[in-house]
Amino acid sequence: EELGQGDYALAAGSLEELLRLDPLMPEASRLLGLGYASLGRHSDALDSWAAWSRLGTHTPGEEAEIPAVERLRQAVETIMKELDRYRD
Repeated sequence: EELGQGDYALAAGSLEELLRLDPLMPEASRLLGLGYASLGRHSDALDSWAAWSRLGTHTPGEEAEIPAVERLRQAVETIMKELDRYRD
């Protein structure tokens, strides 16, 4: 709910807590990556999506999200490269 309302910090905290209770919940890992990306926590977003990819317990709904997560991952990697270029 917090993600939909744009409260990314609260959403990330809630998802982190949820994953502490159930680290194998793929939806939470995927959404946490989105929350982190929205907060500018790019490395954390990539780590969260990598964990999501490794779970291998995706529901059909999560399977359908694979292309979107790949596009998000590519976008975040591009942002990180551009920020590094800008800092140099």
